[in-house]
Amino acid sequence: SSLTAHEASNVGATQINIGANGQFIMDAAGAGTWTLTNNVTGAGQLVKQNTGTVLINQANTRTGLTAVNGGTLQLGDTGALGTGGVSVAAGGTLELLAGASGTFNNSIANNGLVKLGSTSLTWGSTLTGSGATTLLAGSTVTLNTDASAYTGAWTIESGAVAHMKKADNIGSGSVALNGTLNLATDTGAGNYTWGNVLTGAGDLNVTLSNKNDSFSFASTSGNAFTGRLVVNQGKYLFSTADKTGSGTLSGGTLVLGANGSARLDDNYAIGALT
Repeated sequence: SSLTAHEASNVGATQINIGANGQFIMDAAGAGTWTLTNNVTGAGQLVKQNTGTVLINQANTRTGLTAVNGGTLQLGDTGALGTGGVSVAAGGTLELLAGASGTFNNSIANNGLVKLGSTSLTWGSTLTGSGATTLLAGSTVTLNTDASAYTGAWTIESGAVAHMKKADNIGSGSVALNGTLNLATDTGAGNYTWGNVLTGAGDLNVTLSNKNDSFSFASTSGNAFTGRLVVNQGKYLFSTADKTGSGTLSGGTLVLGANGSARLDDNYAIGALT
């Protein structure tokens, strides 16, 4: 069974319990935002469809799936959807607002757009799909995600800060970096090869677990990055592409911190070295 509502007045202030085989469909359209203040419980499915925006500001105790099939579903609390998984379809947007701080552990199948605006968020869920993920200006996100099966593109806007430990935190998609991305590997992680296509003018700060571990770019990383690679700890390994001016740092700047190093054993073409 299913219940479809188009605006707040359709459901009043009563609790909404969605049974295991049920659906509550938020069919919001238009330019306004429907703030769903009802307490939502149950194991059934919560569906956002049509082109409008629905905002959920409070934590809920439901366990069912959430489907964002169209428009935008905004969350003002990391517990707004309960503990169930989330699917975001093409044409749909899931957005965590600035106030949604803490830990977000719901698994996400993203084939649309996920926007992260949280000022202090730890994202610990499984991320799959081929949709886009954007960290908005002013956000700070720690990526503890298992995104090993995720192929979508990342955008880290100017003023956004992301923290990661390993490649599986972001998957295999491209990264448009105009903010700050801090890569700090776990103890004993060893060498790190960056394989994602990298663009933008931001800062990629690398702190490997040991100053003797090496950081390098795969040949497919691209040469459109114009930002800074800051090696705080570890060794930067130049690639063959760096010799011809087609490497990832051909337009970027290499910055070596107190425990960072780079071995120059041939002629290389990079944007700058500091």
